[in-house]
Amino acid sequence: MTTADMVRSKGFRVVEASTAAEALNLVGERSVAAVVTDIRMPGMNGLELSRHVRRIQPEMPLVFVSGEAHVDAAHLPPGSFFVSKPINLHELVLALFRALGAIGAT
Repeated sequence: MTTADMVRSKGFRVVEASTAAEALNLVGERSVAAVVTDIRMPGMNGLELSRHVRRIQPEMPLVFVSGEAHVDAAHLPPGSFFVSKPINLHELVLALFRALGAIGAT
């Protein structure tokens, strides 16, 4: 099951982008509530994408996923969330709810 399918299965509406450039266009053109991105991607990586997203939408909630064992929180944008791969659906949904402000971060 893809990450998008996992999130859809919990009732979220999902818009998928196949490239970082496409994701930036979607953020600029649509009402997007949050961005979920892998840190490692071909071309523009997720951290670069997040910097561009925050220029367009400074308060955009961000959730990063990665297969790296440890990601230093200092490298992530303020107020963003991290979920390690393999993705646990409960952890991903919890991160999304926290990013969206539906529940408090702990």
